Parts: sequence; C-alpha cells; structure tokens
Amino acid sequence: RLYIKMSNKDPEIKLILLGESGVGKTSLIKRITDQDFNENEASSLSMTYTLKEIVKNHRTIKLNIWDTIGQEQYRSIAKLFLNDTKIVILVYSILSENSFKELDYWYNLCVENLGPNITLGIIGNKADLFLDQQVSEEEGKEYADKHKALFGLFSAKDEGYKGQINMFVNELLKRYLIKEDPTFQDNDEDNNKI
Repeated sequence: RLYIKMSNKDPEIKLILLGESGVGKTSLIKRITDQDFNENEASSLSMTYTLKEIVKNHRTIKLNIWDTIGQEQYRSIAKLFLNDTKIVILVYSILSENSFKELDYWYNLCVENLGPNITLGIIGNKADLFLDQQVSEEEGKEYADKHKALFGLFSAKDEGYKGQINMFVNELLKRYLIKEDPTFQDNDEDNNKI
C-alpha cells in the first residue's frame, strides 16, 4: 500500500483556522489538542500554532494547527500566514450573522492565495447556545455544500463535542491525503483518531 508522497521523515501538514474575532477559533484548537476550554479565553492578538501528531498507516503526521487574528485591522497579517497551508477551516459563530457573512471574505482570501482546490472545512461554533442562534444549521450546510467543504456544527465549550471535533479534523486530513495521493487508503482504523 502507498502512504504519502513525501520524504522518509515524518510529514508535516499545515492547517489554519480563519474567521472573525470572537467566533472561538482558539477554543476549538484547544479542544482538538486535548486541552480544556477556558471560559475567559481572550481573542488572539498574535498568530500561533500548535503541533498535533496523528498516526496514519503507521506513519506519524505532524499537523501544525495555526490560530489567526480575526480583527479587521489584522486581516493583512492573516494573509501572510497562508503560505504552504494545506487545510483551511473557516469558523463562524451561530450567534453572529455578521461572522457568517464574513466567511466570503475569508474564503476568497484562501482561493486568491492557495487556489480553488483547497481542502476546506466550515465550522459553526457555539452550538450549545442554539436558543440565541442567528445562523441556522441549514444555512451553514448550504454554504459548505456551495464551496465543496466539510461542515460541522460544534461547541468548543461543551466537552461532549470534543470527539466530534476530532473526527471532523481527521476527515479533513483524510480528504487532503486522498487529494495528494488518490491511492491513499486509511487502513489504521484504531490508530487514526486525533
């Protein structure tokens, strides 16, 4: 079986989360990397990344997960960090119609810098607050379908979503690997969980 068309060293894949300030990108990353939710998490004021190792077909893949600044005055900085990105997750808050509308900006930024064939995920965050939602799940799914993206509705705050968030990232990684090597098969069912 073929693995990944890369050198013998463990491959590194860059994943970046983009979206408006306050949608919960940092909190989602903490869920992905097995850290706790922090109720008082401040909005990111710098670009940071976290390393997560995942085993696929007996190879360790280093997933570099980048957190970005969502404030409008820092958008040009986010653009600089798109270089070599392989997987993009666009995040909006279901409590903010504006954060959903701004997905177009972030999507267009990705296409301009990475091309139209990016491996893309869309996350509607803060699902635990569904009683106050401004964006329906159907709207999120339609947007994802329109852009051939994987869709997920999650809550970084709710511990119960942790496994689902990890499965979402795992599925995005698998989509990327298949795109890079159509013969790739995910044969390590027990080892590929994030």
